[in-house]
Amino acid sequence: FFYQAYAQCTGADFEERNGIAILEMESKLAGSWRKESVSNASAGSTLAYRGSDSFGAPGSSVITYSVRINSPGTYRFIWRNKIGVIASSNPSTEHNDSWLKINASDFFGLKGTHRVYPGGSGKSPVANGATSGGYFKVYTNTIDWSWSTKTSDNDAHFVYATFNQTGVYSIQVSGRSNGHLIDRMVLYKESSYSESTAQNLSTA
Repeated sequence: FFYQAYAQCTGADFEERNGIAILEMESKLAGSWRKESVSNASAGSTLAYRGSDSFGAPGSSVITYSVRINSPGTYRFIWRNKIGVIASSNPSTEHNDSWLKINASDFFGLKGTHRVYPGGSGKSPVANGATSGGYFKVYTNTIDWSWSTKTSDNDAHFVYATFNQTGVYSIQVSGRSNGHLIDRMVLYKESSYSESTAQNLSTA
C-alpha cells in the first residue's frame, strides 16, 4: 500500500520500483466494470466486466491507469485473470479476454524472437485475430485463476512494453468479453525478476 500511496503523490496510480510495478486492478472502475468479491482473488476482490460483449473493437468501458516508470527499459506485462462465466461449450475460449493498450515507446507481443503489434499502431506484422486502435486482445485459455496473458489468436505471444525514458505512462483496459475477471497486473523486467517472483501475491 505504501508504494501505491507514494505513487499517487507523484501523479500516478502506481509506480515502478526496482524494475517492477504491481497494481490491484479493482482500484479503478469505469462503465460496466465492477469490483466483486471472488474466492482466491488477491486482496479479496477482483475487477469483473459485466457489460455487453465488444468483440469487434475496443472502446467499451475504458479504464485508464497511470504508471510512473523510474527505470527505462523493456518490461513484460502479465495480469492474473479468470474466466468468470462458464460457457456450456468451449468454456476455455469464451468469456476469456479483454482489450489492452499500453501507451509506451513500444508495445508488442513476443514469441521467441518473433514480434507482433496491435492493429492501428502503424507497425507490422499485426497480431492474429481482433486488434485495432492500438489495442491487443489479451486472452487466457485457463478457466481458474492464472497468470496466462497472451495475444495473437492461435499463435500465442507474450505481452511487452518498452519505456524509453522515465515518466508517467497510461495503461488502458477496455471491456471485450462479459465475465472476464482481472485481479492484478504486473510490469516487470525479466532481467531482474523471475516469473514466479513477479506472480507472487504476497509481493505488495
